[in-house]
Amino acid sequence: MEKIKKLPLGKQILIGIVVGLAIGFISPKAAQVISPLGTVFLRLLKMLIVPLVFFSITSGVCKMGDVKQLRTVGLRFVLYIVLTSGLCAAVGVVAGLITRAGTGTTEFLNTAEIVESASYSFIDNVVSWVPENIVQAMSTANMLQIIFFAIFLGIALLSLGEKVKQMVLLIDQGSEAMLKITEYVMAFSPIGIASLMATMVTTISGATMKEVLGFIIMDNVCALIILVVIYPLILKV
Repeated sequence: MEKIKKLPLGKQILIGIVVGLAIGFISPKAAQVISPLGTVFLRLLKMLIVPLVFFSITSGVCKMGDVKQLRTVGLRFVLYIVLTSGLCAAVGVVAGLITRAGTGTTEFLNTAEIVESASYSFIDNVVSWVPENIVQAMSTANMLQIIFFAIFLGIALLSLGEKVKQMVLLIDQGSEAMLKITEYVMAFSPIGIASLMATMVTTISGATMKEVLGFIIMDNVCALIILVVIYPLILKV
């Protein structure tokens, strides 16, 4: 057990996946017993998202030191996000068209449900980024609204300077605390993932399992292409 703990997290997660699949195939009852661990892991991840994003972004903005610098960095950041998102989406679309992952799988679809078409407005979408109630945005984990508020708050604190020194320090400490909690949650991830994999094996059919595994493989290949090819090219530019 001690040897496993000393392994890198990625290898621990891989072991967790293998163990979870084995438990699911060998003993469905055991998979049912450990299924709450997977639920706890997912709840921990959801618990982390809002405070981690809020504290990290607000703290990052406060560390800019100058509003003008924030404007320059912010513009570059937006361009970087747009460029990387577009390229990553293109990789995903091409991979999906080539592999056709998930084709023919209808196990999770409600065929009786009527799907209505929805119109899209770019302006309305942008307007929706501005929260009417930040508490409500946090309670519903509306990330765009939380990010907007965090940036806005960071700019305000940056402008006030020494007057809010203690508040900035508190936010920095909150960011550090959330990163530490994230470490704890990720240390639990191999167990949580093992539980989720075991539960998945016992709740879906063999055909769907094949499609899921195919999707996972495709997803990891795409991630590898993005990390090894796309990001280095962008950094060189």
